[in-house]
Amino acid sequence: MDILVKYAQRKGDVCRRRHEEKKAEEARRAEARPERRAARPTPRKYATAAVTAQTKVGEVPSGLYPMGKGRVGQPRSSNCLACIMRGHIFPECPRLDAATKALLNKAYEHRVAEHS
Repeated sequence: MDILVKYAQRKGDVCRRRHEEKKAEEARRAEARPERRAARPTPRKYATAAVTAQTKVGEVPSGLYPMGKGRVGQPRSSNCLACIMRGHIFPECPRLDAATKALLNKAYEHRVAEHS
């Protein structure tokens, strides 16, 4: 009987020690949490394009591409990256001002030159 009592006491001691270690670890992590959060990089801030007034309905913006509007009689199926509208792409976007359009075209040409 003595052996069973000692075994139970030892097992209880081990469980209590593990529980205390776990609580101490949780407390240490809770104290370090604000420091880790402060050390995280800030989320990316996405650049927004300067937007001008929309053109009139039915007015077609001048495009840079010889293909025109895409397939005959059908608008393009991809979205514009600048204004997220369907039917044109960013170099033809009627909402962008000239400076932003020039900057996007320069970046696009640089990217095309890298890949060719």
